[in-house]
Amino acid sequence: MRFRIFPLILMSASCLTVFATALDAQTTVQLSNSVDVVAVPTAVQLFNAVDVQTSPSANTYSTPVTFNSTTLNLTCTAPITASLSGPVLNTETGALTPGGNLLVDNNILVTVTPASTGTPQGPVNVCPNIDSASGEGIYNQNCFTTAYQGPAAAGSLNGDDPDTYIANGTETEVEFGGVPPIDISSYLSAGSQSVNIALVDEGGWFTNSSVYLTTSCTQGGVTGPALVMGNPISSTPTPQQLTQTFNVDSGSNQKIAFVYDLSEANTANSLTVSGTPSPQVADLPLNPATFQSNLAFNTSFATSECLIHTGELGGPLGQQATLPACKLFTLECTTPANPVPSGAQCPISTVANEVVQDIFDGPNFSLEDIHTRDGRIFHEGIGFLMASEGWGSESGVPPGTWNWNGGAGGPCTFDPAADLNLPCPQNMLSSFTGPGLFSSSGETTHPNSTFISIAKVPEDRTEVRIDGEWPGHWINRQTVHVRFRSQPPDLRHTGLPGAENFIPSPIQSITYGVSPADSVPVPANEPIPGDTTLLNSACPIPTAADPGPPFAPDFTPAEQTLTFAADGRYLLHFYACDCAGTQEFKFAQVSGSWTTDFYTREINVDTVPPAITGLVLTPSPSAHGTYTVGEQVKASYSCSDATSGVVLCGDKFYAPGSTFNTGTLTTTVDTRWPGTKTFTVWAADAAGNRSSASVTYKVVGPAGW
Repeated sequence: MRFRIFPLILMSASCLTVFATALDAQTTVQLSNSVDVVAVPTAVQLFNAVDVQTSPSANTYSTPVTFNSTTLNLTCTAPITASLSGPVLNTETGALTPGGNLLVDNNILVTVTPASTGTPQGPVNVCPNIDSASGEGIYNQNCFTTAYQGPAAAGSLNGDDPDTYIANGTETEVEFGGVPPIDISSYLSAGSQSVNIALVDEGGWFTNSSVYLTTSCTQGGVTGPALVMGNPISSTPTPQQLTQTFNVDSGSNQKIAFVYDLSEANTANSLTVSGTPSPQVADLPLNPATFQSNLAFNTSFATSECLIHTGELGGPLGQQATLPACKLFTLECTTPANPVPSGAQCPISTVANEVVQDIFDGPNFSLEDIHTRDGRIFHEGIGFLMASEGWGSESGVPPGTWNWNGGAGGPCTFDPAADLNLPCPQNMLSSFTGPGLFSSSGETTHPNSTFISIAKVPEDRTEVRIDGEWPGHWINRQTVHVRFRSQPPDLRHTGLPGAENFIPSPIQSITYGVSPADSVPVPANEPIPGDTTLLNSACPIPTAADPGPPFAPDFTPAEQTLTFAADGRYLLHFYACDCAGTQEFKFAQVSGSWTTDFYTREINVDTVPPAITGLVLTPSPSAHGTYTVGEQVKASYSCSDATSGVVLCGDKFYAPGSTFNTGTLTTTVDTRWPGTKTFTVWAADAAGNRSSASVTYKVVGPAGW
């Protein structure tokens, strides 16, 4: 904010932060919203509020800095209505509705590029001429009044949300210190056009209220590059500072948002926040047709595809953005001491529990099995890549530059200041859900700093062998020996698009754990507590000059021993993780929605033999305890096994798992010859446990034998 009190000039602030709020269902939606074709104006939210704060020292009147920006693709018909406004707060419900005063410290710049000419018109500062001096170019008009200027210059508003802070009795900060809604309809024209709206800070202090656009035009999506800022994170962060959502487009069926969530790390006491960092998210549209060749080449993602975000449009530089695009985010932080943004300045955790998410609407997709020439089958998965700053930009071109066809991708190097020491790019994905909305979630110790959602990632293939198994995966011992073997994908001769540039990542580890069959954990923050991780050798760091060989060796760790304290049904969950971070997860669509699970292997334990009960002979023997030769005698008995089920009872066989109690069975007893005899019933269960029960009887011949 640049404040002027004549004749004295006071310098204030305008920095780079937009407060990130969670996605929610609203009747008004954010800037990149898609607006249905209707006869009446519709309101879309351009920006969320940014708390009042001191500007970075680099922001001055002579070096103004854009701290929020977005580009909408609008189609208008006459008569055109369009106005920018701020929020009206319902003090009873806390709801915000458009149509009130707005507050931006300092300027709102609008640039319109008609599709018919491709020539930008502007930028124009649309703030009213309040508290301004002449002869200062387009930056001479501010979107605030002296009612805000005085207390802000005194520092008494720092940390306040202008939308909700009651600063003047019953009025919010934006109500008493903002300016009335601004009519911008004269800048728009009939037909298609892109409209860039930017909030600019000139130093001292900066803030903005929520900003809405109410227009009769319809919106076809947004186009990067764009910038959304988050609020500063203190050393004792609040819940609002820990979880920030950077909304890019919240229109119906075209939502796009990026989430930075430090709450888990804070709860685990593993988080370090230094220098009061302010997170910011920049984004670019990415051509899905060139992702493989321009960004993923010479990596283990070379056959992957980036996921289209419905609300994002792109196209060659200088042309109207009309093509469906993928989304490339860059998360960085500034500090009061260093206003130059970088991922290395963002908070650090000692554990990989800093959560980042890409939330978006997009077209559905499929995953296929990969069949190799030696008969092996590899599965495809989903990924959420983290790369270094500038990954995807042309060589020598800074991040944030429009680059529709992609730039310098492939192997990259993380900022040494981030101390990640990992191959780059790194697949962070721990969970994928959707549609409605899709969500790619990943975890890291330190974001650094470019992110993109992808699919069709070749996964490792892990085989599990359990010694001494019976059909149905039953074992009859409490101690079990397990062997793992994990194979990196070998895509040579598969003919997959991009396979010629595929460099498999060596396997870093195999992780496994055991749980009751009805309570298998789901991927979240791996490894799951209690799981065992078997480490392979150290991971090589690929480079553009040496990305690695076109194959990688299998990983076969030492035999593992599992001990079960109780009989029952268990599931062994397991996954390999390669050096590029790709974890071997099972992605499936259930009723149209994607789920993320572990691959599992049954281990069913039954150490108790089946029970044989009710063994009797019918009829009972004579008073002398004998039967005569040839007498018809039957044995009656039953077998039961509550765990694995009976497979043999006497002379009857049963399918594994089909019978847990046979009921009463009868068998003819041998009375063909005289003598003392024993009748034995044998029983077996599906785990190979055996038991028997016997009865002794005597057979005598008739007189004369």
